[in-house]
Amino acid sequence: MLKSIRISGRVSRYAALFLFLVAIVSIAFGAAQRKAGPEWRRVWGDEFNGPRLDPEKWTVAQTAQVHNDELQYYLYDEAWTQNGHLVIRSRKRSYTGADGTRQYTSGKVSTARKFSFLYGTVEMRAQLPAGRGIWPAFWMLPAHEKSWPPEVDVMEMIGHEPRTIYMSNHRGLWPNTSVDMSPFTGPDFSAGYHTYTLEWAPGWLRWKVDGVTRKETTSDVPDQPMYLILNTAVGGKWPGSPDDSTKFPQHFRIDYIHVYQASSQSR
Repeated sequence: MLKSIRISGRVSRYAALFLFLVAIVSIAFGAAQRKAGPEWRRVWGDEFNGPRLDPEKWTVAQTAQVHNDELQYYLYDEAWTQNGHLVIRSRKRSYTGADGTRQYTSGKVSTARKFSFLYGTVEMRAQLPAGRGIWPAFWMLPAHEKSWPPEVDVMEMIGHEPRTIYMSNHRGLWPNTSVDMSPFTGPDFSAGYHTYTLEWAPGWLRWKVDGVTRKETTSDVPDQPMYLILNTAVGGKWPGSPDDSTKFPQHFRIDYIHVYQASSQSR
């Protein structure tokens, strides 16, 4: 009898300790949930599963690029959907249009005047093109299109450095502008698919590559709606011109783009 009482008391102490630990874990879990912030929901996106690029979501450029000493003419036929992907192709071919003659053609699409957002998370999964003079980018500009900057580059890559991604925030008032740019060197981003994410909140920007934070800033954060742009430039002041080592055509393959906002923002 005495032995049973001792065992019962010991079990009671163990039970009390167990309940105490459960309570601590519950408190910690609740705190983690509160720290994680509000529930996020997808407010816009494209998986490119249709037979053609959705004209309700995207505008395809048909123009020569005159900035940055770039060499391409953007054409409608260099952007299309295929096997659940958006494909942006860059080729070496002469083209003469209303904006002059260029020796390369490429693709550029945007959500200008179709979709913009203020704060949230945008993510792209893509395989990048590569080669000297090749310059893929995923970036954002103000929806009102009346001034530059701001500009936020979710990712850029210069093709002769396929293992390095650049993440940038362009700031200032023209012509007194500057750029806060950070590189991340990892795998060969032209050899497979990777995710590129921008988290944007009032006074705060965070860039991620494959889910890992690679850059953060609280300086000169845009506070106006912005739209999305995807393109591959050819040539320019930064990447330089293609040379004999550059293989054409090059393809920028985008699996999806998603935009999320807090439930309170998207109502």
